Amino acid sequence: MAIEELVVDPAEVGMSQDRLRRIERLLAEDVAAGLIPGASIAVARAGRVVYSSCVGYLDRPREQRMALDAIFRVYSMSKPILSVAALSLVADGRLELDAPVSKYLPALGDPRVAELRGDGCELVPARREPTVLDLLRHTSGISGGVYDSPLVAGMYTERGVYKYDHTPAAFSESLDDLVTKLSDLPLSFHPGTRWEYGRSGDVLGKVLEVASGQSLDEVFSERVFDPLDMPDTGFWVEPDAAERLAEPLRTDGARTPDDLIRVTRKPLFLSGGSGCVSTVGDFLRFCFALLGRGELDGRRVLPQPLADLMVSDHIGSLAGEDPDFFPGGGYGFGFGLAVRTSSDATTPGSIGDYYWLARSSSSFFVDPQEELVGVLLMQRFWLPRHYQRWFKTLVYAALTE
Repeated sequence: MAIEELVVDPAEVGMSQDRLRRIERLLAEDVAAGLIPGASIAVARAGRVVYSSCVGYLDRPREQRMALDAIFRVYSMSKPILSVAALSLVADGRLELDAPVSKYLPALGDPRVAELRGDGCELVPARREPTVLDLLRHTSGISGGVYDSPLVAGMYTERGVYKYDHTPAAFSESLDDLVTKLSDLPLSFHPGTRWEYGRSGDVLGKVLEVASGQSLDEVFSERVFDPLDMPDTGFWVEPDAAERLAEPLRTDGARTPDDLIRVTRKPLFLSGGSGCVSTVGDFLRFCFALLGRGELDGRRVLPQPLADLMVSDHIGSLAGEDPDFFPGGGYGFGFGLAVRTSSDATTPGSIGDYYWLARSSSSFFVDPQEELVGVLLMQRFWLPRHYQRWFKTLVYAALTE
């Protein structure tokens, strides 16, 4: 059933239709101003879709209008999917959260840490090995993300381990190649002592392959996409769906990366950290499963205790207090997503709400207390915080009770 067929009157669940439509109007202004190519939006409350819309262009140069079945590169919004797949293997007894990563990837055993000593650095034995839990919550010491440790950033670059995602190596290297490179590199910090967003998700993807005996695309399909009926979500776009792929702006100010993920054929590198594509309808179903504590439409992908564990804060005092802390003030971090821990935040919400976002400025959030879900998909790079906070604020502004 198409998502537009599921929309009910927002007033039935305490929301204002006029205020929800403001989201579409303001996004249309950004399209007209050349800030974004287009977007797809869905909002739901109490398990019922109250608003869905799309604005702008699927492909601006071709003047192809946006559609609700458009397929987007969702980048780091792949991480919550990875987390569900990992916890599914935990539930089956195939994966242990407290196990050292080297149990599954021996090449990463006996790690060293780069410590600042005077004008240089010294490589010292890690106080302990990173665990599967560290990979899920980004406390592993594996760098290569938003806030690289300056001591190891150059080493990563020299070894060909790049920031953010796998795009430079999508068709020339594999997860095994990444593990081999990381085995020669030091950790940025002692595991469990800091939160640093990086390549932990991609390493976890290889752990899942070893633990399951399957390729990562098979793990995701069997444990997440198939049971949740997410037919347009995966690591690549099938030929008969390629015309639905949303394209980014290529204007001077858009900062679209040259190494844009090529998703019209299966990549060699299956990035659990940032390699998936999806539609607003598919991702809404994923959010419904999170809100349902691991269950949707009678199909359970996670036992309730593990679903609850995923959306609990796991970094505590490691959460940053400065404005550059990526999850934001008042938020900690669970497994692949930010979790609200206090009222000290700059967006409306409830204790226990959770969200994540993508470098293409897509985002989603789930508020269990309000039974509220929002999904915004677009392909406008390097404005993720702006659009995530803007979208979430406007959705809450539409609440009437």
